[in-house]
Amino acid sequence: VKQSIEKLSTIAAGLQKAVDELGFKDISITLDPVETRGFQYKTGFGFTLFAKNVSGSLGRGGRYTIDFSGYKESATGFTLYMD
Repeated sequence: VKQSIEKLSTIAAGLQKAVDELGFKDISITLDPVETRGFQYKTGFGFTLFAKNVSGSLGRGGRYTIDFSGYKESATGFTLYMD
């Protein structure tokens, strides 16, 4: 659990740094480490994107491992829902 909390803390710090550097003033980030709905194939933290006044999510993604016939490679990806 301690290692997961440290990873989450690192992610939060990185997100805050990116938000600050990009100059976003009206952005709110909520980290929910127990949200796992739809992330069955993820191997690390997953995320869902939401926006004010929008019903539902804008997209979702996270870390996962690709297995090519025994060769494993880690990756991060996301999908944006165009509708």
